Amino acid sequence: MGSDGGPGSAARAEGRHRGHAAVNTAAATAMLYLIAAEPTLLAAAPEDVSRPALAHRARDGGHPCLGCGRPATAAIIVNSSAAGPRWLDLCSDCWHVVQQANETLH
Repeated sequence: MGSDGGPGSAARAEGRHRGHAAVNTAAATAMLYLIAAEPTLLAAAPEDVSRPALAHRARDGGHPCLGCGRPATAAIIVNSSAAGPRWLDLCSDCWHVVQQANETLH
């Protein structure tokens, strides 16, 4: 576990161990607000995406993580009322931190 002992500290410590740093909680929160304000920054996603299609996008390695730039390993659909479904591509470390930040927003 990381030095602060918080829920995301293990992921941040793991990220540092592998030579990169996952997005921190403040940056993840800011990213969520930015996506809400301007969803067109994310690539458009199909209306109806199957689980196999999500898994393929996450595995193909062709999409950078929005948080840190490494290859994304998670593909998430953000449903925007203004812009429709959008892709949010994240690595596993950043996905963990973004999940934590999202929980604190609600």
